[in-house]
Amino acid sequence: MASMIEPARAVPSQRPELISKRELSAELHKSCRTIEIWVKAGYISCIKVGHSVFFDREQVLADLRRFQTGGTANR
Repeated sequence: MASMIEPARAVPSQRPELISKRELSAELHKSCRTIEIWVKAGYISCIKVGHSVFFDREQVLADLRRFQTGGTANR
């Protein structure tokens, strides 16, 4: 009798989508130097591996939402 193994189902990735500083600067319409300044000031977080720096897109957006004014963001 043949084994009844179900095919692997597509499961949404639980891993963060990591992007480079250049990709982040293009998405935010800010210079790479501005991104570096924001990291150094603690405004946004990054992941450093050796000399490489990566950003979790969702985490950066959450970091930036802390500075949102008006509306209900400051509750």
